[in-house]
Amino acid sequence: MGDADPLEGNTPYEVLGVSESDTIRTIETAKDEAIKEYRSRMVDAQNRNDSDDYREAVDALRNLDEAWEWVETNHDPPGADQPIVLEVDTIDPVVDEQVTVTVTGDGGPVETIVEATDDDNLDESTQTDPNTGKATFSFEREGPVQFTALTTDDYDDATAVISVARRKVALAFDSLPDTVEVNETVDITVAAEGEAVDATVSAAENDLGRTGGSELTHTFKSTGTYDLRANKQPDERAMYEEATAKIEVTEERVQISVFVEGEDYEIDDEVVIHVNEAESGEPVPEATVTLGDESRTTSDTGEVRLPLTTTGVSVPVEVTKSDPSEDRTYLDDETSISVSLKQASLHIDDIKGKRMEQSTLTVRVVDGKGQLLKGASVTTDWGHNETTDTDGEADLKLSDDGQLTITVEKQTEKVDYGSVVQTIEIGEFTRELVIESAPSVKSPGDTATIHVTDNAGNDVVNASVTSSEQIGKQWTTGTDGKVTFTVTNQPGIPTITVKKTDGDFDDKKTTKIRVLP
Repeated sequence: MGDADPLEGNTPYEVLGVSESDTIRTIETAKDEAIKEYRSRMVDAQNRNDSDDYREAVDALRNLDEAWEWVETNHDPPGADQPIVLEVDTIDPVVDEQVTVTVTGDGGPVETIVEATDDDNLDESTQTDPNTGKATFSFEREGPVQFTALTTDDYDDATAVISVARRKVALAFDSLPDTVEVNETVDITVAAEGEAVDATVSAAENDLGRTGGSELTHTFKSTGTYDLRANKQPDERAMYEEATAKIEVTEERVQISVFVEGEDYEIDDEVVIHVNEAESGEPVPEATVTLGDESRTTSDTGEVRLPLTTTGVSVPVEVTKSDPSEDRTYLDDETSISVSLKQASLHIDDIKGKRMEQSTLTVRVVDGKGQLLKGASVTTDWGHNETTDTDGEADLKLSDDGQLTITVEKQTEKVDYGSVVQTIEIGEFTRELVIESAPSVKSPGDTATIHVTDNAGNDVVNASVTSSEQIGKQWTTGTDGKVTFTVTNQPGIPTITVKKTDGDFDDKKTTKIRVLP
């Protein structure tokens, strides 16, 4: 059978696109399809206002009707011109299996038309091979089928009847995982001969539902090993064998996510930490959160507050949860935060002493609130390394002249006061006498103490002390640079002279003491 040619066909068979060996039902089916096609062409041409295409479609429909009318009256498919026998070669045929029949006569194989019909709409025909007398068929549903081999009117048609059985088709679970987790969605597909089919799936005698020809989505709510079964009712084509499979449902593995609020963390601060399920975002209660050396448990909202007791650039924040009563396993999570010391400040409040070689400077340090700061480190680029006392002071003994850079800093376990740097100029040392202390007023006959140092503040030993009102008398300073003497017993204003002449000095200094009556 070929394509219909209603405009150019030379015979009714060519017009309808069939052959003389086709059965009348086959020819009628071809006629109906051709008429449907040309009616569609006619409507389309009418919508396009194409008169030429419209006339061609009308002519084709008329030719199809005329050809069918002739064939319906005159068609007589070829048959054998001798007595024949039809035998079915295939034993116990099943749906979709190739069924072979053989037609023979007195002289051997016979070429003729073999028709296959059933009680419904089956009407197939094929012509036997002239050399073998064989023809083949295939059937899409079960049931009885009659074969008829056509002969001429002088002989009886040969017939045979077979029963086509359903095929046995094994069902199978397609791409079913061996293991899933509790609450994990699993797609269950049942296939027959590689194609997804509509099957009923059950597990532990509980009906899970039907696949609907594609897939069934199911979520297991508890752990265990489940025996899955898939069944499908027989149809016209096949009997379906049950599919079985095992699936292991394990504890749900839930990834935890930890988040720390805020930034710029300092020791002794308190931070809020949130613990949630990574995928769903749901809060995780009763999770253990460890921050440094502190551990606490999250509330129903998945939150916990923890103090910052450890400093560092990467202080670990770890979270774990274990709950044997649930069919789930929580996967630990961790992060880290940078925790710094509390920030404070300090500065140099005063530098006391002569800024000269051989002298001693006293550096006084206070904090940002002006309070004396004990324990601050006072260092210099000359090698000093001192610590402030309870008065916030540290002494620096000078052994050279030039620029002196002083650095002050302090850091405790919890507070960073920062640092401050100050540079001062230290002068070259030229030793001179200094009357560090002397009384200004005395009564006659009183004792007076004079303290003699050099200009670096060092005590001067063996300096001579004389009074203008006590001629002939001389006193000498001791190792502490001090000397005590009795002033004149007469009122007046004597001049006290301090003098020392040796390798370091060639100097003298004077002061006056008023002696009151």
